[in-house]
Amino acid sequence: ALLADLLPKQEPKIEAPEKPVEKEPTLPPDSIKIDNLPPNFITSSGPATPTITTRFVPDFTTFEAVILDIPPKEIVHYNKEVQTAATSFEEPPPSEEEIREKVRLEFEEQLKAKEAAAAELRARQEAEKNKELKLLDAERKNIIASPEFKEFVEHSAKMVERSDVLTTMFSEFHPSYIIGGTYSGQILVWDMRAKCLPVLKTPLSTAGHTHPVYSMQMVGTQNAHNLITASTDGMETLELVHSGHNKTDEVSVTSFGFPENETSTFWVGTEEGNLYQANRFGHAGGKAGINQYDTYKGHWGPVTGLHFHPLVGPVDFSDLFLTSSVDWTVKLWKAKSIAKPSATTQTISPLYSFEGTDDYIYDVKWSPTNPALFGSVDGKGNFAVWNINDDTEIPAVNTQVGNRALNKLQWDKEGRRAAIGSSDGRVHVYDIGE
Repeated sequence: ALLADLLPKQEPKIEAPEKPVEKEPTLPPDSIKIDNLPPNFITSSGPATPTITTRFVPDFTTFEAVILDIPPKEIVHYNKEVQTAATSFEEPPPSEEEIREKVRLEFEEQLKAKEAAAAELRARQEAEKNKELKLLDAERKNIIASPEFKEFVEHSAKMVERSDVLTTMFSEFHPSYIIGGTYSGQILVWDMRAKCLPVLKTPLSTAGHTHPVYSMQMVGTQNAHNLITASTDGMETLELVHSGHNKTDEVSVTSFGFPENETSTFWVGTEEGNLYQANRFGHAGGKAGINQYDTYKGHWGPVTGLHFHPLVGPVDFSDLFLTSSVDWTVKLWKAKSIAKPSATTQTISPLYSFEGTDDYIYDVKWSPTNPALFGSVDGKGNFAVWNINDDTEIPAVNTQVGNRALNKLQWDKEGRRAAIGSSDGRVHVYDIGE
């Protein structure tokens, strides 16, 4: 009883009666269940339905779709065998040999078309060149007598006098004649007994040169001699055509020379740097024109000078000749014998190359008395004298004439003096001595 008095008294626990569990009504299949409705919401079976504002009501649509089975992607395995099917009806691709043959045929057709066009152009130019204006004698006389024609001739003469003179020479058979070749292509003849104007000149037409005249030489005897001139136009009485040339049909001549006592066969230097042997007349050993079998190759630029060794001394060196070029060299050559023409194509190389300068060499000449001596002039204004008996690497004498280029050289008959033409219009005469 005492223990019960000490313990706190516990009030009797009253449990609330359990509420009956209400079952949720079963919704039809097409209805929508909305949770968390407000307490005053009453279903449609009640007396009133409050308005519910929704933020977004989606639109539902129905459709029918047929799902097809997509076959899996075919896996192709490649190997080194033929990939095309044996049942293919397409043409096989061309082989490498067929492609090469097709390209070769197309290239040949293009080349033939270009050659045909070039031949047609040359024929048309030749036809225009050969076409002449034919006049009656009365018409020709009226034109010559007209004052307009006289004025035209007067003005033309003045224009010719202003043209640059590129080369001059004394006539070997007429001491009072001086012959000059001009940049306009005209050949002028001055008579020292007359006035300063030329006494003869070639016309400015296709009958003469139309390009600059770079070289001249007179050959023959007192009663039968000819003046040979060279120009880059290829318009010569002797047409210089090289049938085996791989660049141009015509040879552009920049210099030429005859061996001593030779009037028919000569050698020419060209713009491309090669040298060729040519004949004025046809003979048993060859035809007139360029010898197509022999090509003298050694220069890499236009040939500016060509001179054969004179007949001096007990030994005949007349088959040796020198050439100068813009490739800074002077080369020594041995001309092939005229009596032994070639039957096949041959390339002839120089005997020696003198390379003692570092500028264009414009002219070279053998000494008329010393067989081992020759001189050269270059674009820096240097005059060099070589003695090949002493040294072939360095000239015996090398003097600075001026600051302008020297373009012409000529020895006197005794070989003691040398006349040098400069690009500034001056002529320098040097005493070489013995």
